[in-house]
Amino acid sequence: MLEAEPFLRQAVTLDPQFAAAHAMLSFVESIKYYWDYNNPGHLHSGLEIARTALGLDPDEAYGHLATGFAHLYLRQFRQAEISLDRAVALNPNDPFILSIRAIFLNHTDRPEQGLDEIAEAQRRDPYAVGWYDDFRGVLLTTAGRYREAAACYAKMATVTPWSLIRLIICHSELGEISQAQDVLAKVKAHYRGMSLDQIIDTEVDFYQDAAICGRYRAILDRVDKAQ
Repeated sequence: MLEAEPFLRQAVTLDPQFAAAHAMLSFVESIKYYWDYNNPGHLHSGLEIARTALGLDPDEAYGHLATGFAHLYLRQFRQAEISLDRAVALNPNDPFILSIRAIFLNHTDRPEQGLDEIAEAQRRDPYAVGWYDDFRGVLLTTAGRYREAAACYAKMATVTPWSLIRLIICHSELGEISQAQDVLAKVKAHYRGMSLDQIIDTEVDFYQDAAICGRYRAILDRVDKAQ
């Protein structure tokens, strides 16, 4: 995405009426939030670019995707749902659009529906494996299917930080406290200098129902204190 961005910016400079380039750029800008959770400026910037894209073409799916993604992480869940549903309606065969809506369903406590969405995404593109196990593990953790979630993570060459947090939850809930502590040590090493609460705020606190994050926080705190 970082390599794509300058080309997209060049495209909209050369042709300001090119709705698809604006739309793709809006999503690139919005999804930067995944790597910089403490900077909602990416979300607001993505919304602005998406408005330009949709002003040029109201049926540009990635403009709706970027809009829905930004609203999701701004905790504007109803607006996110409207935009993501529209993105899927416009391009039901795009596996990444389906995958982002799956994460929306996760954050609004509908993980089983989200798992169906990931299955549909993978059916359409079995080779885009970079995020399927990652997202599926998050969804399975929310669904309380901890053994299955841990198995997803075991298949990944590199487990992302937000999924490492979930893996701690899985091990703890399965009574595997030593494994949970080992993964927690990796997370702390990745976020050196941050408190556990700050790490949770960065990687977990995106649920519409605050009780879910509260429960995760209690589990992680218990694992931390058991060390």
